[in-house]
Order: sequence, then structure tokens, then C-alpha cells
Amino acid sequence: MNAPQERMRRALRRSWLFMLTPAAAGLTVAETLRTLQLFDGWRVAGHDSMQVVVFVFTVAAGLALPILYRSAFASAHREKDVITLDVYYRYVYNSVILAMLTPYFSLLSSLMAFSPFYMIGIFLVTLYAVYTQYPSVTRIASDLRIFRVQA
Repeated sequence: MNAPQERMRRALRRSWLFMLTPAAAGLTVAETLRTLQLFDGWRVAGHDSMQVVVFVFTVAAGLALPILYRSAFASAHREKDVITLDVYYRYVYNSVILAMLTPYFSLLSSLMAFSPFYMIGIFLVTLYAVYTQYPSVTRIASDLRIFRVQA
């Protein structure tokens, strides 16, 4: 990786951590308080239907939208010989933003004391989204080749 690509990867990693840290800290505190039986979670009207809606939004943000966005990006740039690093950076940054919605849905499910089925499903989708959108060296290098990015 050359210097501009490495700077881009570091900026993406910083953004990834910046978006993940508050949700992860909040989730850790909420689950610790629940384990110590100091917090049972909030119950609101329509709690049961809200579980389904949050689960669907989590799956959309963590699985469906990043795949759809990647397909749309590839389709939009299919005819081009090269893509600039700025365009690729914007694409990856937007993908990270989409995936980083899922930790906040996970935090919401913990605060609202969802049923174990939905809570575990939301948490697993969150783990998948956070893991797959991490801007690792190999992922960035692979995408740079696939999308023919020129620095």
C-alpha cells in the first residue's frame, strides 16, 4: 500500500472506532448493570412490535444495505477504467456508516430489555456488520484491485 492508501485506511479505521466506541461502551454498561440486577430495562407501549421493527432495521443496516450499496457502487463504476481514491474512500466511509448503525440498535435492544431471541439476533448481526466493515489492510487492498482504484 502506498502512502495515500495507508492514510485513507487509517482515516477509515479512526472513523470506524469513533462510531463503534460509544455504542460498545453503552452496551457494556447496560449489560453489566443488568447482570448485577441494578437495571431491568425500560418497557414502553408497543414493546413487542418494537422488537420486530428494530430487528428488521438491524438486519437491513447490517446485511442488506451494505450488499445493496456495494452492488450499486460496482454497477455505477462498471464502465470506468479506473476509480479515484476519493470516490472509493467515500464509498467505504458510507458503508462503514451503514454498518455502524447496528451497534446502536444493539444498545437499544439492551436498554429496552428485548426478548432473548431478538436480542441475540440483533447482537449477532451487529458482530457480523462490525467485523465485515472493518477497514483491514487485506480488505482494502482487495477492493482496490477489484474496483481498479488509482491513487
